[in-house]
Amino acid sequence: MRGLATLLTDAVTLDQDVCNVHTINDLLNPEIQLAIYRHKATRQVVTVARKMESELASVRSNGKKPAFADVWNSIMSDFHALAKSHCYLIMLQSVRRAPLTKTSIITNLSQISSSTLCRR
Repeated sequence: MRGLATLLTDAVTLDQDVCNVHTINDLLNPEIQLAIYRHKATRQVVTVARKMESELASVRSNGKKPAFADVWNSIMSDFHALAKSHCYLIMLQSVRRAPLTKTSIITNLSQISSSTLCRR
């Protein structure tokens, strides 16, 4: 849960972020790459939360009781994009912690892909 709390805290300052990329070589900086993926994941959490609130409000405004399944189905593609961006973020964070050798990267990525976090 600590990860979710961090993302939600980051979401508060999301619109205040400034891009630190000034040249194409800046994109090769691992810290900037991590910041980009963290920003994307945070942005998608906020987007999904807003869409869910909007869907619930829309159903309620029609005088109906919101059916969770209907709301879930209407934003499923957004959840898929959110999950995908978080898997990329976790993979990048894991690779950053490992020593940068070909063997360690392959081992690390195979452990991530076999973990329950990225299974369908």
